[in-house]
Amino acid sequence: MPFLSEADLETALLEQFASLGYAAASDDIIGPDGSALERESHDTVILQKRLKDAVSRLNPALPPEAQANTIRKHTQSVFPPCWKKTTPSIRAATRVAPTVGNRQWATDREDLKGVGHGG
Repeated sequence: MPFLSEADLETALLEQFASLGYAAASDDIIGPDGSALERESHDTVILQKRLKDAVSRLNPALPPEAQANTIRKHTQSVFPPCWKKTTPSIRAATRVAPTVGNRQWATDREDLKGVGHGG
């Protein structure tokens, strides 16, 4: 089986998106060092201004506060970043998660329902 590089995969996906009518912008343009900066680091996955403009365009009757709440709800992580101290609800969830060997696994978001952060 031939090796598929990240660049090959990216090219194939961009071509597929282009065939669906999407446009692509180069990192040289919208990247952290780009001429039309849209993200401050490569860690930023969601282009906030584009998302805000799209939500506004698609939901013109929705008040600005509701639009902002929608964006916040759909971009906020359910779990804290790994470098921050875990919350008591996450620690509780891992205590009740199934154990395999010496590791605990949360097998599904359903496992976390009713334990603080989960759904």
